[in-house]
Amino acid sequence: MAVNYVRLAAMAQRIIEANGRPCDFSRKGTAPANASQPWRASQTTAGAGGPVAYSAVKCAITQEWYGDQPNSVVRRPGQMVLLVAASSFPDDAVDLLTLDRVDDGTTVWRICKMLPIMPGATPLIFQSDLEG
Repeated sequence: MAVNYVRLAAMAQRIIEANGRPCDFSRKGTAPANASQPWRASQTTAGAGGPVAYSAVKCAITQEWYGDQPNSVVRRPGQMVLLVAASSFPDDAVDLLTLDRVDDGTTVWRICKMLPIMPGATPLIFQSDLEG
């Protein structure tokens, strides 16, 4: 029996959009500092490695837990996990693995890594580790 990955991708998008919240994804797009002037900071660039932004992309963000850790209502979690459907981004989107920030309306999170979940040739979901 053949697996219909397009159907799985559509189902993943429906579930995440029904249970997720709108977030803004972005990439700052910085060029490395000039090696001959190490005291200067990186410069924002335009073009292929330049800044990009995608607004109101529905995603699910949850706290990352390993093992049996106690809940704390006072301490803000330092690490979160984000799930976003690959089909939530436009077809002409940049490589999603290069995005580095997500804003969920309350916190701007740094994307530590973005991993595609793709059992076939079609990416279904991107899973990201976030730090606040």
